[in-house]
Amino acid sequence: MIKENKVSKYLLYAIGEIVLVVIGILIALSINNWNENRKNNDKETAILLNLKTEFETNKEDLIETIGRNSEKYNLVKKILSFTGQPNDNLTKETSDEMIYNIFTGHSADISTGFINDLLNSGNIYLIKSDSLRNQLTNWEKELIDYKIESEDDFKTFYNTILIPFMVKNYSYEIRVNIVLPDLKFNSTFTDDYKSIYKLREFENIVITKLALLDYVNNSYKSLIAIIDQILLQIEKEIKK
Repeated sequence: MIKENKVSKYLLYAIGEIVLVVIGILIALSINNWNENRKNNDKETAILLNLKTEFETNKEDLIETIGRNSEKYNLVKKILSFTGQPNDNLTKETSDEMIYNIFTGHSADISTGFINDLLNSGNIYLIKSDSLRNQLTNWEKELIDYKIESEDDFKTFYNTILIPFMVKNYSYEIRVNIVLPDLKFNSTFTDDYKSIYKLREFENIVITKLALLDYVNNSYKSLIAIIDQILLQIEKEIKK
């Protein structure tokens, strides 16, 4: 009985030791998980703040570009008041200034450096929100739909319609003197500068330019709406 009592005490002691070891392991694992979660939360917060900065900067650039394109729209629109008219009082300086605006336009400079790194590294999964991850994953497609495609249409118009037409029908004097001011070029082919306003093709080109400016701006506005949704979701995640 004495021996059996000693064995019982030893077993209880051994079981107690095992329980203590298990509890210690569980506590260590819990602490380790807590530390990992804290580190991941810190990483997520840093990611969210960087995303916020990038998208806010892109929004500001889009708003600025829309404003500049709107000004350009009004300047180009002025040309339509001269098409199909005798334009006896139209000076060469006024004509050059108006037509120069047809050649120029503004495109938004969208930054995607951080979000691309986030997607390529796989760190996007540190973001807990499924909806925000989906929005960020779809961002590249939104850029293609609303920025790249509209700007590509503008480039196609510029390279295949506008430039060939202007090369044949109007002096590049003003353009070359702006691009190369030291040249101080004076063309001898500027006496007929009014003739272009009598061409229906020119009027249609001006209208097309206006339509493209409006199209690009509307595309940029759509991007701003998407950015606002993303920023709203980012703010919610930061406040959690």
